[in-house]
Amino acid sequence: MNEYIKNSSGYIDTTAGKALSHIDYEERHRKHLINTLKHVARLSGYTIINRIMLEDNKTGQIYH
Repeated sequence: MNEYIKNSSGYIDTTAGKALSHIDYEERHRKHLINTLKHVARLSGYTIINRIMLEDNKTGQIYH
């Protein structure tokens, strides 16, 4: 995501851009982790058949 997005007035808003970029990075990181888990399961002869839920150890936030 572009770090320099424009706000509703048309001015560059670097703070919002950086925050959205960080959120995008975290989401990509979680998706990569889930894909890695699925790949390891396939290599081991298994299939994950139910939703994977993750809990952030730092924040306690649960993702599903």
